[in-house]
Amino acid sequence: PVTPGPTATPVTPGPTATPVTPGPTTTPVTLGPTATPVTPGPTTPSVTLSPTMMPSAAPSAKVNIAFLKPAHQSSDFDWADADWSASVAVDGNKNFQKDDDKASHTMEESNPWWTVDFEGKYYVTGIKIWNRQDGYQERLDGAIVELFYPNGTYKVVETLDTALVYDIVLENEVEATGLRIRHEKEAFLSLTEVEVYGYMSIAKANIAFGKPASQSSDFDW
Repeated sequence: PVTPGPTATPVTPGPTATPVTPGPTTTPVTLGPTATPVTPGPTTPSVTLSPTMMPSAAPSAKVNIAFLKPAHQSSDFDWADADWSASVAVDGNKNFQKDDDKASHTMEESNPWWTVDFEGKYYVTGIKIWNRQDGYQERLDGAIVELFYPNGTYKVVETLDTALVYDIVLENEVEATGLRIRHEKEAFLSLTEVEVYGYMSIAKANIAFGKPASQSSDFDW
């Protein structure tokens, strides 16, 4: 007789797979019209500055930075109805020999002074002072010349005597905002003219002010 083998274990079917529902159909993207390429206009010609318009790397140190700047003095001399005010010493007139010429002049007083404001920071390289030329040169004898630093302190640069003209050249330029001339005694103080030579820092100077300007067209309205 045949002996039957082991009974086969029946296979249990797995879970039924969930059918996949297709998503919505993607709408095709329609491209817009092709952009029209821009044709560049004519090239703007470059502007070449003339030598007179180019800023100098080494500015002139002979510009008179005191000319017509605000000037003051400790008092005004009162004589002959003449103009003895402080501003006379920065008006450009270097000749004081006749009655109709002018000079700054204080009263006779203790420690008289005269000063000019540069209205800005300048690098000072030299100073020139014209004394009176009518016989009173001793009124400047012993006067002290000082430059004011931007922080308000000052530097003594010269002591005057009775010369007709003083030409002071500074070995090292001094950054200053003003100049003062003063006595340390009872005296008059009189000046025919004062010039201060220097230049403003290139980074601070408005090199465009008052220069020639032009444009492509003028608006008509």
